[in-house]
Formats: sequence, C-alpha cells, structure tokens
Amino acid sequence: MLGRSSLYFPIFEHYLNLYGLPMELKYLPMVESTLRPGVKSHAGAAGLWQMVPASANYFGLTINGYVDERLDPNKSTEAAVKMLSMLYDQFGDWPLVMAAYNCGPGRVKKAIRYAKCNDYWEISKYLLKETQRYVPAYIAAAYLVNYYDQHDMAPKYPAYDLQETRTFVTYTTLKFSDISKATS
Repeated sequence: MLGRSSLYFPIFEHYLNLYGLPMELKYLPMVESTLRPGVKSHAGAAGLWQMVPASANYFGLTINGYVDERLDPNKSTEAAVKMLSMLYDQFGDWPLVMAAYNCGPGRVKKAIRYAKCNDYWEISKYLLKETQRYVPAYIAAAYLVNYYDQHDMAPKYPAYDLQETRTFVTYTTLKFSDISKATS
C-alpha cells in the first residue's frame, strides 16, 4: 500500500488542491481501498474511494454495463473531493465529514441528535461499528505514511514504468501512430 501511494497521491493532491481541501485527505483511500482501484465491496461500493452507485451518480460518474467511472482514479477522485467538500460545508468538522463519508450524513446527524453534541469522539458510540473504527483507521494510515521508516518498514514501489505513467485528456481522435510520434 505504501508503494502504491507513489501512483495515486499525485492525483489526490491535484484535486484536493484544486478544490481547496486539506492535503491530509489523501490518506482516506488507504482506509477505503488500500489504494487498489479495482476493489469492490459487499455493499456495492467500488474504486479507490469506495463510492456507492448513488453517490457516484450524484457526483457525475457514469456506471453502466460498459463503464464504471468509480474505477477511474482521476474521475473518482474528483467526485470524492466534491463529496468531501459538500460534507464539510454541512458539518464543518473533518472527523464528522469522514464519518459521514463512511456511513452517510443522515446517520451522522442522527448520532449528533442522540449525543446532543457534534464531537466525533462523543457521537461515535451512536454510529455503526465500522464507522466507529473509520476515523481511528484514518489516523493510523496517516501515521503509517509519515512514520513508516521509524518502524523498520519500507514501501514496495511499483515498477518504474508504472510510476512514470501519466494520463492525458484528448478532445480529438488520435491514432496510435500519432501517440507513438509524440512520445518517442
């Protein structure tokens, strides 16, 4: 997982910067998918950010028999960042945002009502067990990325060719011969 961060963190950082969100949110997909874009959950969530179909559709991702844009690192990251931004506008507190990202804003609002406060650590006992573990797992992921070397751990990086792969959006038809000429 640490090694795969070299592939995905630049994408996450680009969109977090574009939408003015904290760079530390790039650790969230470590909890969601262990940075494996093809992962699907029993609940129907998929991709690096583990978006369920309803959220993915709401934030403009296409899911049909031919394509599932939740599996596209760029498109899913932009959708997830939009969702995190919307949740922050609603809750104004990052631990609550993360909890809402995991279990939905309705459940977090209900937990706030039961706890009669909006402190994540106080309301967490009213959330699902998975969500109770979610924010601590995020904290652990952030710690891992920043201090792995102090615990005799080392990333297993993907092949160099994979690390140097970049994605480009084209707005016209391209032939493989044109791509070959441009990249030679």
